Amino acid sequence: MVLKLATEAQTQNENSRFNKNVCFINVQNKVGVGGVERIVADFTQELISLNIPNMTFNLGRSKLTRKLLAKSVGRKILMLFRVLELTCLITKRKIFHNNEDLVIIFYHSECHLLFKLLSPIIKIFPRITTVIYLCQSMDIYPPKLLKTCFSAISNSDLTICYSTLVAQKWQHKTTQKIFSIYSPVRLERLEIHDSQPSHEFLSLIHIGRPVSFKAPEKSLEFAIKVAEICESVKLTFVGVESLEIMNQIQVPKNLEVEFKGIVKDTISLTRKATALLNLADFSKSSEVIGVAAIESLCIGIPVVIHSMDQTGYFELPGIITEEKFIQKLIIASPDIKDYNQIFSLDKAQIEEVRKIVSSENFFQELQVLLRTTI
Repeated sequence: MVLKLATEAQTQNENSRFNKNVCFINVQNKVGVGGVERIVADFTQELISLNIPNMTFNLGRSKLTRKLLAKSVGRKILMLFRVLELTCLITKRKIFHNNEDLVIIFYHSECHLLFKLLSPIIKIFPRITTVIYLCQSMDIYPPKLLKTCFSAISNSDLTICYSTLVAQKWQHKTTQKIFSIYSPVRLERLEIHDSQPSHEFLSLIHIGRPVSFKAPEKSLEFAIKVAEICESVKLTFVGVESLEIMNQIQVPKNLEVEFKGIVKDTISLTRKATALLNLADFSKSSEVIGVAAIESLCIGIPVVIHSMDQTGYFELPGIITEEKFIQKLIIASPDIKDYNQIFSLDKAQIEEVRKIVSSENFFQELQVLLRTTI
C-alpha cells in the first residue's frame, strides 16, 4: 500500500519528536550516480534540513572494496569487516546517546546480506529499528542473494519498496507486510524554470545503465518511428556508450543519435529534452518508472512508457504511452515551431508531481510506518 500523507499537525509533532530522539543510519553499497544512491543522498539532505542526526555507511569506499563486492569470496570477506565496523558504530552511538532511537535502513542487495550477518548482534541492543529497502524487482535481484533477502525481510522491523507493482511480487513470497512509498527526490536541487527554450526539433533522451532490462534499443526503435513523422529528431543516450544494434539497422538521416556515457549532471541534459524515454522491459523490471523519470516529471519533462499498466506511478501527470505520444505528433501541425507546447507539463501538473514525490513527503510517510515499530 502507498500510505497517505500525515496531517500537518501530525507532521509537526513527529518532526519535533524525531529531531530529539532518533538517528538514522543509511547503509548503501557506495557513493555513486545511480538511482538508489540518489535516493539516499536526497533523503539524507532532508534529514539534515530537519536537524535530525544521520549518517551514511558505505560498503564499498574504494576501487578495491567495490571490486570485492562483485566477487562472491571477496564480498564475504568484506562483509565480516563491515559487520565489525557497523557494530562498533552502533555500540558507540548507544553509549554516548543512550536515550536515542536508532533507525538503520539497508538499501542494496549486498546491504541485505550485511543485515543478515548483523541481525543477531542488533537484537542485543535496545531501541533499534531495522528497515529493508527493496530497490529492485525479484526478477533482476541477484539470484544468489534472494534467500538472504527474504531472511532479511523476515528479521527486519519494516520493509518498504519504491513501487506498488514491485512490492506485490515480493509480497507473494513472504508473510511479512511490504509497504510502498514513492521514490523521494529533493526538490531544492530541481529548480523550476519560469520559461523553457523552444524546441524547434524533437529531442528525446534515454537515461540508464547499459543493462538488458533498461532496453536502450527500444528507445532507438521508438526514435526511428518518430523520425518518420518529424522533420528533425535527436536521441541522446546517457549512461550508454554505444549500441550494437546501430550496426544492424538503417538510421534515418533526420535522426541524430548521441552517446554521452556516464554523466553526473543528468538534470541539465533532461531540461533540454522534449521527452524522456523509459521503455524498460516490464517483464523483468516490474516497474518502468525510476528516479530519472521522476526527476524529469519534477522539472516538467514528460516520460514516455510502453503501457500505463506497467507502472505503479500512473497517477502522476506527464506519463504518456508511446501510442499517445505518436498520436499527438500526428495531430499537431506539420509546421509546428515548438514541440514543448505539445508535450511539456504545465505549472499545476509539475506542482502535483512534486508534492507527491518530494523527499519531505517520503519522510512523512516513513514516520507513519515507524510509529508502529519505535
